[in-house]
Amino acid sequence: MPTLNVADRLTAIEIVRRSSEPWPFRIVEVIQQTNEILRDMPFTQANDGTTHKIVRRSGLQVAATRDYYQGTKAVATQTSTVEEHTGMYQALSEVDADLALHSGDADAVQRTEAVGIINGMGIQQAENFIYGKRTANAKNGVDGFATRLAKIDGKFVIDMGGTGTDLTSVYLVALGDTYLHGIYPRGIGTAGVSVERRGKQDKDDGNGGTYQVLRTYFKLQWGIALENPRSIIRLANIAPDHDPEDLVDVILSKGRRLAQGAPTYAIYGNYTALDIIDKAAYKKPNVVFTATDPWGRPITMLRNFRVRTVEAISDTEEHVA
Repeated sequence: MPTLNVADRLTAIEIVRRSSEPWPFRIVEVIQQTNEILRDMPFTQANDGTTHKIVRRSGLQVAATRDYYQGTKAVATQTSTVEEHTGMYQALSEVDADLALHSGDADAVQRTEAVGIINGMGIQQAENFIYGKRTANAKNGVDGFATRLAKIDGKFVIDMGGTGTDLTSVYLVALGDTYLHGIYPRGIGTAGVSVERRGKQDKDDGNGGTYQVLRTYFKLQWGIALENPRSIIRLANIAPDHDPEDLVDVILSKGRRLAQGAPTYAIYGNYTALDIIDKAAYKKPNVVFTATDPWGRPITMLRNFRVRTVEAISDTEEHVA
């Protein structure tokens, strides 16, 4: 089994694994089944409450040559501050208290009921990681990948030539705490996961009656921090019949443009896009191959990229201009 690198040790699942609380681990374990971004993305605590401030350098000045008996002028860099925000996702589980009692294992009944609820919460969170727009909810929201990379520029957003409205995208990412990573606020649970078990609560049955439920609140507070803008590239306008070899060639070519030195590199796409990549494996076995990830699970690799499935990436994206 491959050794865990720095980024892997900081993923949400690895952080909650070290917690003595079982519920946060179960939540992240369930959510990452439909959002494989979480399998590789490292998470760190936001440095300013619910927001994370990033100082980016720009306008770098080079050193000047100096002749003997001449002075040296001072140079300085310019910086800009970017704020990244977290979004809050919350769900409520209610189990009839008598049903839990009669089952003989109340905790197991609550877990079973919670799985579906948590799955829905995770799908919503994954959709926000891709398509979220903070302007739609100024106080609580995340700008997703597609929002950040919304226009073809030939550098970070590449036009793959598809037309119509049955298109999808693939994202190439460099993951690490100085590249692209997840964030969670201070003071909430473990790695941004909070579970409040309220015990028995009265509930109106809607017909004038009252019964008791075991009520549990689940909260996720996560966001995305793009420390280095060169940490993500979008291949947009991919049609379902796109040539597999061409897609792999573009990934290899554009992948070199990502920031270098990251602990982990990954490709995020939906089933349609990953089917295209898998088809290329027959003709390019030297670059597309099957391996195991650091946790021993089978995974498709494209050179040094881990290929991950993100169901939230749509098959019906409009053409990116």
